[in-house]
Amino acid sequence: MRSPAEIYPVRKAFTLIELLVVIAIIAILAAILFPVFAQAKLAAKKTQDLSNTKQIATAIYMYCGDYDDTTPTINSRRGGNPAPVDIDYYVALYPYVKNMNVFLSPGRRSEYSSIGGSGDDCVDGFNTTNQCIGYGWNWGITSGAGSGLTYARSANGEPGYDPLWRTNVGKNFSQIEQTASMFAAGNTGDSPRFTICVNYLMQYYSNTKSSLFFNGKHNMAFLDGHAKSVAWTIGTMSITGSDVIALPAAKSDAYKYCDQPDSVDTRVGMTCRAYADLLYSVYTQSPN
Repeated sequence: MRSPAEIYPVRKAFTLIELLVVIAIIAILAAILFPVFAQAKLAAKKTQDLSNTKQIATAIYMYCGDYDDTTPTINSRRGGNPAPVDIDYYVALYPYVKNMNVFLSPGRRSEYSSIGGSGDDCVDGFNTTNQCIGYGWNWGITSGAGSGLTYARSANGEPGYDPLWRTNVGKNFSQIEQTASMFAAGNTGDSPRFTICVNYLMQYYSNTKSSLFFNGKHNMAFLDGHAKSVAWTIGTMSITGSDVIALPAAKSDAYKYCDQPDSVDTRVGMTCRAYADLLYSVYTQSPN
């Protein structure tokens, strides 16, 4: 007759050391793989964002083709205006994309993405996605400049003035020196008049490199219809106060804000190129 041990063989359990070794191996694998997954997720977002940017660039080019090579005129409502929405650039471009999600950037930080979130003011009646627009228009290198894709706001008695609208008339390509190298739009954290002005671009964010989109590689749409990533830095600037601002890493990219880099911008009293140079001279880049 067989013994009970032969009938029911004893099964060895894992020792404590063996369990700790397994746990340690899992922890090591997780430490290796989690950053890889995070990088893959970021890369997927950047690819989607660049696709959006390219569609916006194409829409801008098509719009200008339909309107005698002239960029969109942007209108915001004055008091007493019964119109339900402002005519921002994306409202003008919407018929060319027919998808509001194209204007929503997957790189925009979540705390400033949803309507009603801290610091934002994204409600406009046209955008019903409950998210802020993720791409800003080139109004000029700063909010005070006049060398972007629209003229300064029309005053009473000037062409384009309307008592119900604050109007910024679009510019004709004949007024733009290099359409192939001029920024039209790009990633932004601004609201509600979405811009890439350097003093508004990152105004709600902390002065750290981690605040920049896609590890500092912002996607930019150009006036000729192409799109690409451009390296950016973040910091502060003495002449615009202590607000967080962002500037292209290469000064030569800052000139891409300019309709005519070497013509005097009457709003700042110097050429657009000289004004960009001045901004860099008083800019303190964040070290981290």
